[in-house]
Amino acid sequence: MRKIKIIIFIVGLLPATWYVYQIQGKLMTSVYAQTKKTILDTITTADDALALFPRTSQEMEKLIQDVKHKTLACIGAIVAVPAADRTFENTVRAEDSMSSDVEKVMGLLELCTMVYPEKELRNTAEKLIIEFNHFVVDTLSLNKQLYNAFMEYYNGNRPQESLNQEEQFLVDETIKGFKRAGFELPDAQQHELKKLQKELAELTQAFDTNIAQDVRSIAVSADDLAGLTAEQMAPYYSQETELYTLKTDYPTMDLVLQNCQVEATRKALWKEFNNRAFPANQEILKKVIGVRHQIAQLLDYSSYTAYNLDESMAESPERVEHFLKELEKRSTVKAEEEFKEFTKQLPAGVSLTTEGKLKPWDTRYVMYQYKKNHASIDERAIAEYFPLEKTIDILLELYEEFLGLQFEQINIAQLPHAANVWHPDVKLIKATLDGQLLGYLFLDLHPRDNKYTHACHGSCIHGLRNEQGIQTVPAVSLVIANFPKSVGEKPALLLRNDVNTFFHEFGHAVHALCGATQLNAFSGTKTKRDFVELPSQMLEEWLWQPEVLKRISGHYQSGIKLHDELIAAIIAIKNIDTGFFIRRQLSLAYLSLACFNERIDDNMKREYELLVNRLMPQQEYCPEENFIASFGHLMGYGAQYYGYLWSKVFALDLFDFIKAQGMSGEIGARYRDLVIGKGGSKPPMHLLRDFLGRDPNSEAFFKDMGI
Repeated sequence: MRKIKIIIFIVGLLPATWYVYQIQGKLMTSVYAQTKKTILDTITTADDALALFPRTSQEMEKLIQDVKHKTLACIGAIVAVPAADRTFENTVRAEDSMSSDVEKVMGLLELCTMVYPEKELRNTAEKLIIEFNHFVVDTLSLNKQLYNAFMEYYNGNRPQESLNQEEQFLVDETIKGFKRAGFELPDAQQHELKKLQKELAELTQAFDTNIAQDVRSIAVSADDLAGLTAEQMAPYYSQETELYTLKTDYPTMDLVLQNCQVEATRKALWKEFNNRAFPANQEILKKVIGVRHQIAQLLDYSSYTAYNLDESMAESPERVEHFLKELEKRSTVKAEEEFKEFTKQLPAGVSLTTEGKLKPWDTRYVMYQYKKNHASIDERAIAEYFPLEKTIDILLELYEEFLGLQFEQINIAQLPHAANVWHPDVKLIKATLDGQLLGYLFLDLHPRDNKYTHACHGSCIHGLRNEQGIQTVPAVSLVIANFPKSVGEKPALLLRNDVNTFFHEFGHAVHALCGATQLNAFSGTKTKRDFVELPSQMLEEWLWQPEVLKRISGHYQSGIKLHDELIAAIIAIKNIDTGFFIRRQLSLAYLSLACFNERIDDNMKREYELLVNRLMPQQEYCPEENFIASFGHLMGYGAQYYGYLWSKVFALDLFDFIKAQGMSGEIGARYRDLVIGKGGSKPPMHLLRDFLGRDPNSEAFFKDMGI
């Protein structure tokens, strides 16, 4: 899927637990001074950032033990403060600071499971994540001593203290979060909640692991790949079998489903892709649904969906349903018109079903061939204007100019801890603002065996700054993608969709880099889940601007830019398939809501079939697929997959506003300071109003979508 999830690490942890140490649980600067300096304090150089990543099982285990000891010491120090002496500093900020180390370790270990080539290290990381989740549940989740410490402060010295806006917001969010965390439950129910939290942590970790490890493939002959060039087929050839091995990674899927003329090949690969992690995850999902429902009921919510959305920007299932139904209504005609246009003249070898529908493995092929034949858009030919290295360099220049940042690529081989890098493909970028270090960003951009097969951004250290705006802790994060690699002397070429993906994920990265806050609870991408996709989706819109396409393009052989006629043709197809796109996103948004609503239905596959038939009636549902088993967003996003569409509405409103101002460095700096620079330290609507000078609206969205 083009719209990529962002990984917000605490992985596998229940939202109730997350609230305890992200919102209510937070631990300390002054307490740390009484114990010992943290690793966070030592992240000042690129080598420090690289040294964070453990490269042996023993280092991983030591990391866990160290953070356990430090956490217990911090809890003890906080609890020991006499009630009369409690302050924001020694209680609330102390708890906030503790969460930094907890999140750092969880982030590092989760990244290990996603990118490390070594099976032993991935297995160790997965085992330790589950172990540490149990520790967090036992030690932090529903820790009455920490709860009492906060309430002693809240009911005691808080009224006498003068808190700044961010500090007061944390206090307010903490109070709101106590019910969600389960502190009002009797002891027996709290014990049951902890048990369910541990079970859920294990289930979600297993679900994600099954997806990551189930990389399927098919073997085909050259004749089965008709429509692909010899150059395109070459990387897949096996001299041992004299066949071409096609795996279910995204570059391969894109290539085959868009270009292969042989329906049997498209169908076989599509089915393998849509049956990943099946049947293993079918049973796990049923258990996740049941456990989440039990948790919601314990916390006095009608459903997990209601619980999940209670702390979101949308606030309630009813508001989300209204939003989705409006999109459903307004996109119906557009999708019908697109289908008629795409199927007027079907490509050779493609036929509709007896009911007049597209087969699911034919949809992308038909759309791609239509663009190629009727709109004079050949994406593979256009990719020749986007060699990976040069394209990324220019994209970084655009970010520098718009946001006022400075990026410097670091030569990892020259760093003392060069051996810590997990693969030679990995790159490292240093980001600064007016000479001040913001953080470090790792790029892992090419596919390989046992690597996470999608694209995402993950944070392991969240940036912090003091009240004077000086960065005190640099951010460290990673962008993961699966872009094609170079073949021989020919450089890796990016499809426009690949360029879009990089823009999207780098949008999350700059949010993490620029969003340093005074408190860890709000740093970087720690916003409301249905707001977090706004910065990434807003920056995608740059790629539909003629001047941007001209600037970032350059043929890999001649260096010639895209000519104006081709750019005009690209812009002209912007809305060519927005109806299909919205309907697909709606089906996934409704599915995520349905999975966790009050009607616990074991047969979620049937639910998905009904949604496909309702929202995408032009496409046949295939009963042989089990897509839901690999729908990883159901773990991290829960019921909030609608957030992609929700945040896109606001993203387009912001972009329309920025474009009207001229997309200058001046408006970029304002966006940096007032929106992404605030992290989650203000409610999203406040951030939008501060920047726009008005309430946001959906006018730009519907205009942009052509509906």
